[in-house]
This record gives sequence, structure tokens and C-alpha cells, in this order.
Amino acid sequence: SPATALVLLAGASLLGGAASRAALNAANKLITRTPSPERRATYAAVSTSVGSLAAGAGAFIGGSILRALGDWHTTWHGMDLEAFHVLFALSFCLRLGVTLVLGPRIPAPPAGASRRALHGDAPHAPDPAPNKETGEPGGSPAGDNG
Repeated sequence: SPATALVLLAGASLLGGAASRAALNAANKLITRTPSPERRATYAAVSTSVGSLAAGAGAFIGGSILRALGDWHTTWHGMDLEAFHVLFALSFCLRLGVTLVLGPRIPAPPAGASRRALHGDAPHAPDPAPNKETGEPGGSPAGDNG
């Protein structure tokens, strides 16, 4: 019924949106926590550029595969398979392969890092030295603290 379809569509949209946000959150944590502070901006820029290029290339390649397969279809163990099913299987295999190859290369956080972050015990940067002219925090007006 239309009501059932609406409920299923809404649930799938919510689940898909939550999963997408969770993946982006995890990616941002990798981008901001993996490189050293002096390399973080470059790492973020390169990661974002590569991800954007891959998303564009993936859409183009996926469309090209669907166009090349055209009206192809077959029956396998009683299931009707079409070009989209082939594209889905290829996408799944590529994603699984990337996860299996790159997943183990993600460095583990230091022991206790999650607990410290959750409980507010994370180390903080020291306060900047006071401005020699005004005595206020933040160093000299030129920013060199000297």
C-alpha cells in the first residue's frame, strides 16, 4: 500500500542519512587525527580532493557501465538479474576490497584516548605567554611573543 511504501521509504532515508553522516564523521576524525599538526591541512586538502575526484569518476564509470550493459538481463537460480545488479555487485566488491586492504593500515589511537576524550581528560594546549606590552594573554601584537 502507499502508506507502507511511505513508511519504508522514510525509514530507509533516515537509516541511509545516519549511515552517511557516521561515515563522514569517521572520515573527518581520520583526517584530523592521523597526520601530525604541521601536515594536517595538506592531508585534509589532498584527502578531500581525492575523495571528490573519486566520487565524480565513480558516477561517470557507473553510468558508463549501465549504458554499456544496456538491456542485458539473465536468470540465475530463479532470480532475474539486470545491468543494475551487476553494477551493484561490482560496487560492493570494490568497497569490500578497499576496506580489507586499507582498513588494517589505519593506526590505532593511543591507549585510553577515547576515555580521556569522553571524560574531558584530554590534554590541552598550554595557554600562550602574556603580551609583554599589555600583559594580556596572546603574545605580542606582532604574534611573535617577543
